[in-house]
Amino acid sequence: MKGKLQHVMKWLVSGCVAIVIVAVGLLFLATEEMTASESADDYRVVGYYTQWSTYGRDYQAVDIDASKLTHIVYAFADYCWEGEGHADTTDCEGVTNGTVVSADPWADYQNPNVLGLTEEELEDWDRNFYGNLGGLAILKDENPGLRTLLSIGGWTFSKNFSHIAASEDTRETFAKSAVAFMRKYEMDGVDIDWEYPVSGGQEGNVHRPEDKENHTLLLQAIRDQLDKAEEEDGKEYELAIASSANPSYLENNEMEKIAEIVDFIDIMTYDFNGSWQSTSAHNAPLFADPAAMDAGVPDTDVFNVDTAIEGHLNAGVPANKLVMGLPFYGRSWADCDNADDSPNGGYYQNCQGAGDGTWEPGVYDYDDIMANKLTDEQYTAYWNDVSKVPYLFNEETGEFITYDDERSIANKIAYLENRQLGGAMIWELSADRESRLLSVIFNEFTNGTTPPEPTPPDDGTVKDIAELEISDNQYMYTNSSNQESIVINASLLEELQEDYELVIDYKDIAIEVPVALLQKEENITFQFAEAGEEINNKHNNQVSSIYDLKILAGEEVMADFGEHQVTLTFTVNEDKIENWDQLVVYLLEENGEKQKEIDVEYDNEQQIVMAEVAHFSLYGVFENSTPDEEQTEDEKEGNESEIDNEEKTTEEPSTNNTDQDDKNDGNNEKESTTSPQSQNEQTEGQPLPDTATNQFDFLLIGLLLITGGSIVFFVSKLRRYY
Repeated sequence: MKGKLQHVMKWLVSGCVAIVIVAVGLLFLATEEMTASESADDYRVVGYYTQWSTYGRDYQAVDIDASKLTHIVYAFADYCWEGEGHADTTDCEGVTNGTVVSADPWADYQNPNVLGLTEEELEDWDRNFYGNLGGLAILKDENPGLRTLLSIGGWTFSKNFSHIAASEDTRETFAKSAVAFMRKYEMDGVDIDWEYPVSGGQEGNVHRPEDKENHTLLLQAIRDQLDKAEEEDGKEYELAIASSANPSYLENNEMEKIAEIVDFIDIMTYDFNGSWQSTSAHNAPLFADPAAMDAGVPDTDVFNVDTAIEGHLNAGVPANKLVMGLPFYGRSWADCDNADDSPNGGYYQNCQGAGDGTWEPGVYDYDDIMANKLTDEQYTAYWNDVSKVPYLFNEETGEFITYDDERSIANKIAYLENRQLGGAMIWELSADRESRLLSVIFNEFTNGTTPPEPTPPDDGTVKDIAELEISDNQYMYTNSSNQESIVINASLLEELQEDYELVIDYKDIAIEVPVALLQKEENITFQFAEAGEEINNKHNNQVSSIYDLKILAGEEVMADFGEHQVTLTFTVNEDKIENWDQLVVYLLEENGEKQKEIDVEYDNEQQIVMAEVAHFSLYGVFENSTPDEEQTEDEKEGNESEIDNEEKTTEEPSTNNTDQDDKNDGNNEKESTTSPQSQNEQTEGQPLPDTATNQFDFLLIGLLLITGGSIVFFVSKLRRYY
């Protein structure tokens, strides 16, 4: 009996070990086979693969790391108009207007040498096409769930879109031929990249005012043909568009209607700045940088990712259909200023045209930047913490390079996750052959966590009414970072009710201003400057800080508030006060001498003192506890009219702006460039978020518990049996 029991126990242990091995193996395989396409319900990862990548770049479709993508968009197909296409290789002779055709048959479907197949495998090839489209078909075989879309148009193929969309016949021809092309090459949808309806795009493009409505009609015609194909093929087909980040695009397109027709919208949130302008700036800033505006960079408040996303959402595009564009390339300028007044490396400086590039002047692939710029000691790496993007500068040559790296991509993914957008779009895949940036996107989307939303440092600019607290006929802005200068955008002021007050605080003072005083169709700036030691030392009875206060409309100081009264609320030092009834506010001369006494109200429980003033200058709270510190009524009356007149004629706009060098240094952290890994050093030593590793640990613990329970169960059964 004992021998038999030992034999059974050996069998039991062996069986349990086998169970563990098989289970771990299955778990490993399940983890290994998880691809982006299997998590497509959460986020899209859309990568553009360009037709010309097969040539000089020698980056073939089969080289793509498709396991990290949900969609590959193939760019671009052409279309015919009056017997011509846009490319020299497009064959449109005798072809009906509006027909979608290949722009390069050899690259698209004829070249058998780009599939990565042996001669024997080519002999067994059972498709009737090769080339890039054959390579994409192979990727789909290897990655179930991966979807490929045919993109039509683009920057150079948009000339005749207006003609195509203008009539029902050409719209139908275009739609039918686009869907037929897609089905022939085993694709899953169509992407329309019309650059741009109504206005803009390449010189020579055809435009009509009716493009706005016709674009919608063209998309509906394609959607109708896709629906028919779905019924016939028993599968789903997708329709997408590429949209511009320019606000004019929103005006020239029926975005809400388009969003109802398409499955998703890829917004091209890049190319905001480039060597076509003389001032160096960022290619794809996440947020607007006020320093760029100060330097004369055009439209910085508009040309940034955040503003573009908000614009599309406000235009009626659902967040889950909006896919944020991410550039896998950088832009460069040459001969940028690098004198002593440019401490941040060609940052918003005057330059002389395009710098060098990987395939063309002024444009670098990310791989090239990593391999040849970040490893070059002549280049210094910087980080702009306002716009959340990196840049490089070569002091010897004056070359400035703006680009996106792993850190900035992670910031943008965190942004879109917090905004619950539909995913990320990549232009374009050949620039990141080692999938460094693509891996950041994939890992951020699949780690099971949502990181904190990135926010720019508070620069004191108030743009949105959501930044104001509304209560008791007041709009209150909390200056939590104690900015010395607060700018209220003119557009925001127009939204406010004119019979309300606007309250802005700074440290231990608050200003309450009638909104009606501020609605001047210009930005309004509040400036707070604490008095220096020399002025403070003139008095021994002050019980508050002394402030030099200004309000500017545009660049002009508002010297007189007219019929409006502005209320100052000081927080005072209770320990210095003997008699609250003796407190007054004094208007002071520039040298600190007292000029005018102003009556106050106070709340000793809250330790605040309030006074109404008719213009801004130096103000502070004092206690008139001794005769020599008091003024007679005659002195008060004599001073009031005199000072009012002097203030109106002598007040000048402040030239004491915040030191730009200090401001830029705070927003642009200098980084080591001894190795590419230097970009990630800042994260060392910090706790990591939950990742797939944590999930694996939990699964393994559960597996061990199940195994242990099984052993206990079998042992109890054996004991009962024997």
